[in-house]
Amino acid sequence: MTEGDGRHSPVDYSAARLRMKWIWNEGVVRWGPHAQTHMVDEGIDDLDVHHVIKFGKFAGHEESEYAGYRTRYTLKGKSADGFGLRVVIDINGSMMIVTCFVG
Repeated sequence: MTEGDGRHSPVDYSAARLRMKWIWNEGVVRWGPHAQTHMVDEGIDDLDVHHVIKFGKFAGHEESEYAGYRTRYTLKGKSADGFGLRVVIDINGSMMIVTCFVG
């Protein structure tokens, strides 16, 4: 589903997940400093984040605070190793992993 101006509706989580998967495989993924810090501190790796993107549940969305990004999504799920993980993603034509944390 798209909005009148051609953008995807942020509440269409199915379309958002497809965009995230496509960007992960074919597009540009950026890692914010907060995400990088949490990954080192909490032992989270790229595979864990990817697992939540592929299989996690959407916990909500809001407008992004970063220039160039429209929507921020929060996903929660299990890491590749099975621990609880939350991932916050800003998405537009590219994707920024804003933060991720165990919980």
